[in-house]
Amino acid sequence: MGPRILLFGGIQEVGRHVLAHLVDQGVSNDILVLDFKHPETAHLSSRHRKLLDLVRFEQMDLGDEGKVRRAFDRTDGQGWDFVINACTEMEYALTDGQYRRRITRVAELTAREARARGCRAFIHLSYGMGFRYDASMGLSKEEDLREPRPSFIRGPSVVDAEKAVRIPGLPVVILRYAELYGTDITFGIACNIPFFRICSYLGDPLNTFSHPLSKMNTVQVHDIARATWHVCQWKSRCVFGEGKVYTGGGRQAITGPDEMDVDLFHLADESDTRLGDTFITCGNACHATPNHPTKWVRACMLSALRIKSIREAVNTRYHGVWTQMLREAGVDHSPFIPYIYSEQVIRFALGMDGTRITRETGFVYEYPRFTQMAMNDILKDWIDRRLLP
Repeated sequence: MGPRILLFGGIQEVGRHVLAHLVDQGVSNDILVLDFKHPETAHLSSRHRKLLDLVRFEQMDLGDEGKVRRAFDRTDGQGWDFVINACTEMEYALTDGQYRRRITRVAELTAREARARGCRAFIHLSYGMGFRYDASMGLSKEEDLREPRPSFIRGPSVVDAEKAVRIPGLPVVILRYAELYGTDITFGIACNIPFFRICSYLGDPLNTFSHPLSKMNTVQVHDIARATWHVCQWKSRCVFGEGKVYTGGGRQAITGPDEMDVDLFHLADESDTRLGDTFITCGNACHATPNHPTKWVRACMLSALRIKSIREAVNTRYHGVWTQMLREAGVDHSPFIPYIYSEQVIRFALGMDGTRITRETGFVYEYPRFTQMAMNDILKDWIDRRLLP
């Protein structure tokens, strides 16, 4: 039978990989997946579609308190062993209220109900990019990232979501991941793909707004999924299945229902990746060249008036080119949109130290660095699925 697992956001881009890992490892045949999204509009791969036949799935408004409460109900009267919140919102240009409902509100409701019903562990997945980072931090530790990233609309929602799940008596693990990559992912490093494809099509270089030496630590989405199940076992001091994941002495149990029991871990591989590295790797896969302007030119480009005019000109030009590329490639609909939002031209550096989870829990990253082969595989997967020209 295995443990009873409740997975929120299980068909979103990170959540579907968590689901795949749980199913592939055969950890349980009692998994309930809930999501805002519907499978028909989520651009699921054929593999991920088949996974939904092996679990129970319900589409619902996860920002509705009554619906979240009912999601915890079971006909057998048992509780859930593990509650995983992989729900987030990665679209740009939404309102603060929309981000709060889809990120903070979901975290608050799911954690509160998990505390009321009881569970072995509550796992919350969080996005490191939502936090303010300064180059002086170097590789930031978990306690260094506290404030929302300026000019990043969803930042406050991400930060407040981490605060919302810190409930006395609830055994919580927060996994805060760095800039992610992997197949079936459209945000993170992959958001650069349509721009490089267009520049390759036009024979133009891709001009960037960022300093090429700025830190941009990465993590493969499969390692996020593996870490999620790993900390479920570590936090609960239980090992499920044939292969033992955790070999340490276990966590310290909480002393009472009013005690805080929260562990926070960064998920970031060991590579000291820089923004310039990600652009070069993505450019090589797309057969396009990134161009990093000088410091003076970048300063001029990032002035408010120039940003607006550059964005308008590029978005207007790229829209027509992208439409033509989709038509020529026979792509009916693509999840990628080559549109530059104002949030995307702010400084997006992010340095994160992801070693605490390895030291304290015994977790081992299977993907220690972002490679050209990984980027090539990502691009090939989207093209083979006829979702990218």
